[in-house]
Amino acid sequence: MAVNKNTGTMKSVSFGAEILEDLEVKWSHLDKPDPKYKTGHSVTVKVNKALKEYIKQVKAQSGVDKINGMKKTDDGDIVIKFKNKLYFENGEERFPNVFDVNGQKTNNIPFGGDKVNVIVKPKVWDIDNKKSVSIYLQ
Repeated sequence: MAVNKNTGTMKSVSFGAEILEDLEVKWSHLDKPDPKYKTGHSVTVKVNKALKEYIKQVKAQSGVDKINGMKKTDDGDIVIKFKNKLYFENGEERFPNVFDVNGQKTNNIPFGGDKVNVIVKPKVWDIDNKKSVSIYLQ
């Protein structure tokens, strides 16, 4: 549920999975879960023009301005982390859904500078009357 800024009432927001293409990887924890934060598997990508537009649409549809996982790096890049801890919680070390450019499963893992397509799904959170959106790696 999210608050409609115009009416102040709650509205239900349901997002489907979306493919985001041609994103540049900054960091990747798909081979092993993130050891520092124990958040499971993740990929952090630079925010490009198309991703910026997608985030704008998510904000408009949800009525929520805060997008979790976005930050500005020390070198000036705006990045966003897409994560998923379901496989990590089930005891799987490697993220199972990594495909090559031909759509075939691969054991290769993207690293900094690689270009990737990701499937993501946003979720609106309302915790202690603080609303935000997390965009999860599918």
